[in-house]
Amino acid sequence: MNGEKLYMTGVIILFLVAVIGGVFLWQVACIWLNNRREQRKWESLEREKDREDRLERQRVEWMGIIKDQNDRYEKMVLEVAKISEKWAKTESDYNRAKALMEKVNLEGVEIR
Repeated sequence: MNGEKLYMTGVIILFLVAVIGGVFLWQVACIWLNNRREQRKWESLEREKDREDRLERQRVEWMGIIKDQNDRYEKMVLEVAKISEKWAKTESDYNRAKALMEKVNLEGVEIR
């Protein structure tokens, strides 16, 4: 009988160790899976943040490029306005000179 009690005690202890070990392993697996899920969630958030930062940098770069182009266009417009003004002045000078030449030619004065 003593051997049977010892055998039953051993079986009960093994059963309890198996149950406790199984529950422990189950809890460890659940904790590990939760940590993995949280890690994937944070990695996804970090990727999204990096993407937003990259897009913001690109937006700032594009805004700088557009500003530079606008500045160049404004300078070109000012240059065209100056050239147009000079052209108008040159044309009016030419017309005045042409009128003077016609007047001089009508009077028969020779220009040397």
